[in-house]
Amino acid sequence: MVTPTSIVPSIIRTLLSKFARDLDPQEFEIRKVLADETSAFAWVRFKHRVRSTNRTFESCWAVVVEVQDGKIKYFRGFEDTGALEAAFRPN
Repeated sequence: MVTPTSIVPSIIRTLLSKFARDLDPQEFEIRKVLADETSAFAWVRFKHRVRSTNRTFESCWAVVVEVQDGKIKYFRGFEDTGALEAAFRPN
């Protein structure tokens, strides 16, 4: 059975694999996962190198997930998008 506790780590791995074209993960730490039968929250700290600019991007990331009938019905991530944009900005 798919539950928030079982799905959050796989969501994080899937997102990181999709980012592989643009980002080179340097550090990644899941600090906390809180979950019940239908919802989960994860707090993560990471550092990535942007391949096109060679700049690093560090941020905490929070993700909220709700699952219904074995499917993700709600997903929301929070990170420092200003720092991400600056890391992608050409010189």
